[in-house]
Amino acid sequence: MGSQRRHDLVRQSQTQRVLEVIADHGPVTRSDIVDRSGLSRPTVLKIVRGLVTDHLIRMVGSQSGSAGRSPELYSLNPSVGCVIGVDLGGTTMRAAVADLEGTVLAELVEDTRHGDQPLLDQLATACRALVDQADMAWAQLQRLVVGSPGIVTPEGTLALADNLRISPTFKLGAALEEELGVGVVVENDVNVAAIGEGWRGKAIGCDDYAVLAVGTGIGMGLVLNGRLVRGAHGAAGEIAYLPIGASPLTDDARRHGALETVAGAGGIARRFRELRAEGVPTTLGPHAAVEKIFDAAANGDELATKVITEEAELLALSVLSIVSVVDPKKIILTGGIGSNPALHGPLCEAVARMVPVDVTIERSELGRRSGVVGAVGLAIEEAHLRLFGTEPG
Repeated sequence: MGSQRRHDLVRQSQTQRVLEVIADHGPVTRSDIVDRSGLSRPTVLKIVRGLVTDHLIRMVGSQSGSAGRSPELYSLNPSVGCVIGVDLGGTTMRAAVADLEGTVLAELVEDTRHGDQPLLDQLATACRALVDQADMAWAQLQRLVVGSPGIVTPEGTLALADNLRISPTFKLGAALEEELGVGVVVENDVNVAAIGEGWRGKAIGCDDYAVLAVGTGIGMGLVLNGRLVRGAHGAAGEIAYLPIGASPLTDDARRHGALETVAGAGGIARRFRELRAEGVPTTLGPHAAVEKIFDAAANGDELATKVITEEAELLALSVLSIVSVVDPKKIILTGGIGSNPALHGPLCEAVARMVPVDVTIERSELGRRSGVVGAVGLAIEEAHLRLFGTEPG
């Protein structure tokens, strides 16, 4: 290896170290960088000047309380690029573009289009529109993360994503990369929601937690020792298939999961109709929407209250299963059903009766945005690795 090549590699490694310190501890002074990096002061001063010139870092003020001239503070420059996070549901798609500090610059919500080409076209159009709305150049888009229902296979296809109505051979991530010319990560939607809760939600500072998403479907995102758990086949958290409340051997249970058939939105509506036909008193008509059932339960409706109580007991059994296997410190409820306040009290009561150890049950404050927040957070992590070779601090 020639001397110039060695010199270049050394300078690259030193620059990388400076960026790591700024990413992990910024805003920092140049003296802080010297202390944390172990590099000489002249080396740090030269690298910092170059990074400022290249707009990779910026001065954000000065440190107060110092004698003499106040030292300048430096942080990563969030406007060096942007990322897009997408929460792709069977009925709704939510997408947001953000800078590298996580400030959302533009956001949109649309009904999801189904099928390979319609879905690809929708995502590509939405991404281009978001970058335009953010007044960013397309070249500044560093990463795109899509949180999707189902399991992302090693081949890049999506399994158990029937509600998107895509073909089993369709590789969504690869197709988007080819269409947009940007790096794409496709991740399970509840895993992405779990990332969102750890980044900006109820799990900040918690290394062992689960996110239980209950809506049309049921799923779980699991973080243990501060790391997302995906499993050998990407199927960790597919708790819809727990044999709770129904036989796992029916055709419906094999497609959607036994627990989901009884505790998802469809199961709640079906149980409401069954009990109404049996004559349990209610103020609601036979085809009441699930949201109306929850509203009625909050107002004391007898039938609606019974349905929600049964729902809470089914979910408490799933919590028992989760705790028995992985023992998280807390479980965060999300989704249109999971985050409904009328469910929280009955569920906590049922968990207290069934689960032998203390586990905190909390409702997500991110609500319907937990997926897109998590997708943005993961996209920022990917962008930092690309631009700076380090994860954000």
